[in-house]
Amino acid sequence: MGRTFKGFGTVFQALTRSLRHYRFSYMIVGGWAANYHGMPRATFDIDLVVKLDGQGLPLVIRMMKRLGFDLRPEDAEQILRIGNRITVTSSSHPYRIDLWLIRTAYDQVAFDRRKKGTLLGVTVWFASPEDTILSKLGADRAKDIEDASSIVAVQKTRLDWGYLHHWSKLLNVEDKLERLRREHSV
Repeated sequence: MGRTFKGFGTVFQALTRSLRHYRFSYMIVGGWAANYHGMPRATFDIDLVVKLDGQGLPLVIRMMKRLGFDLRPEDAEQILRIGNRITVTSSSHPYRIDLWLIRTAYDQVAFDRRKKGTLLGVTVWFASPEDTILSKLGADRAKDIEDASSIVAVQKTRLDWGYLHHWSKLLNVEDKLERLRREHSV
């Protein structure tokens, strides 16, 4: 008999319920933010920026364990000493969660600009379309460039191009942004 996995909706709803229960400030970034603001594509991970605000890593670890994710405290602490992302997985389903922490002034600005939206019937916080574009251009993988392009195609004139231009210079993605702007005649 094959293995039965929880569906994405079940995992997502349990995660968002836990984020509310533990009162974490967060925003969805990555593929799901790109899907929300642009054109949908398949993705098997959930990328979240989590603002710890003194709640600390132990509470994140407890939440993840209660959700059935594998995360050892010593691993999480070591990962955070060298970077700003913790990846957690589970043996009960194929989905991965990447937890990103706020480390830079831009991270904080992007977090402050987050927007409410609905995914699978749940009201959640998403990175703004502009910040999703900037992060996708910074990642510079083919699928990320496609995600950024889909957001520009869908949002076009609703985007804050002054904000995009300002931060694209500082994040060193100005050429990529201008290429998208020309491709979509914005």
